[in-house]
Amino acid sequence: MARKSARDKIDTNLAKQDDGLKWYFSVLPEVLDGVSTASPALAYSFQLIESGQRMGLYALIMREYRTDSELTWNAVDRIDITRRNFPLLFQKISGKKLSKTGRELIAPAEFVRDAIMHGRDKTEAEIQEAILKCLEYAEYLNTEFFTKAGFRPFGKLQGVTSKKGVPQLPRKISQLVLDGLLQKIEPETKSPAE
Repeated sequence: MARKSARDKIDTNLAKQDDGLKWYFSVLPEVLDGVSTASPALAYSFQLIESGQRMGLYALIMREYRTDSELTWNAVDRIDITRRNFPLLFQKISGKKLSKTGRELIAPAEFVRDAIMHGRDKTEAEIQEAILKCLEYAEYLNTEFFTKAGFRPFGKLQGVTSKKGVPQLPRKISQLVLDGLLQKIEPETKSPAE
């Protein structure tokens, strides 16, 4: 039996996903088919990951705190969501920790992405494996968000931020809540002696 290529694994992974995640990554096969190297498809995959994380934080704030939607989106759109502070933001907003498994899933893809962004060569197979890791991470994060927050950030998110009969907070109070939630978060660092 022939060994499955990384591209076949990507297609198989997408085919088995729920409708929301399939919809979210629906353009990825076209991007892969339309380019001579998979590098743009990897960049696109990471753009989708980062956009999903940002939308996930927005929806989480809206569900948990019912802040003014415009102020909330503007605040979330301005924050710098990094590899280190995304789990910290999730924890601060929800009071729950994301497991390290998600970070471990996406780390090999980040390594490939960083290498390409700094002009280093990676094979097509390595790039496609990194894309597959992005899909696996999105699937994992969807499951973890659903378990801990009740929704999946990689999908259509219809109705996620609405709570029938529960009004949004006034703008002044919303701003105070958002300032407290999204103030600069510094990851814990070890002292030089450690």
